[in-house]
Amino acid sequence: MKIHHTLVGLLLDILDWLGLGIIPGIGGLIDTAGTAYFLKVLGPIGAASALELVPFADVLPVNITLGLYADRAKKPPLLKLPVLELPISH
Repeated sequence: MKIHHTLVGLLLDILDWLGLGIIPGIGGLIDTAGTAYFLKVLGPIGAASALELVPFADVLPVNITLGLYADRAKKPPLLKLPVLELPISH
């Protein structure tokens, strides 16, 4: 069983919980990096990591939970949006 994404989520949450999350700028950078990572790995479901940006909500283990989900999901569902193609005349 792979646990790569779980370890990333654990690292992000531990950094947040150790007090780095309360330092202005650094806490936001850690949370933004986590959101970008899980958006890349899970697609739109990874946007749940943005909950870490809400003050006092970052005590929840959101990144660990998303990491566990990413490691256990066989194929995380990715939302495929339709592409609008506009005719361009030359």
